[in-house]
Amino acid sequence: MEKEYSSKILVRRLLCSISAIIMGLPCFIYGIVGENENFPLLRFLRVLTLHERITVNEIFTFTLGVMAFFSSIIFLVMIIGWVFNLPSDRSWKIIIVIGTICWFPNTLICFSLENFFKRVDLLIIPLASLVLYLTFWYFSDQTNHHDGSEIQ
Repeated sequence: MEKEYSSKILVRRLLCSISAIIMGLPCFIYGIVGENENFPLLRFLRVLTLHERITVNEIFTFTLGVMAFFSSIIFLVMIIGWVFNLPSDRSWKIIIVIGTICWFPNTLICFSLENFFKRVDLLIIPLASLVLYLTFWYFSDQTNHHDGSEIQ
């Protein structure tokens, strides 16, 4: 028998998601600013010009940044759906898979041996755990309608 969704569950989920976001905020800021403190718009314009001296590293970094942006947006929507216990349909599950595919390479790079203890990358662990949990939560069909009936 499933637990009924209550205000107590809402508050727990909200506090859990807010604390995970606050703990992972330095990783987001570092990803936005970057090592040389160029803002993403400047990096975007530099890659867009496709000058002759563009390196594979710049293209790779830009691609990871775009993937991180999409996965962050999808992750925030996943949190909202989880906190308010919103049902998910097939198209939303496809978007979750795309977000997870975009999220995975960025997280692996944060966990790489080269960067593991170098910066604040360990602070991504709460966010990574929440993303994994939410992905499994959406695919386990435990979301309920507000009237308490189970989603088919």
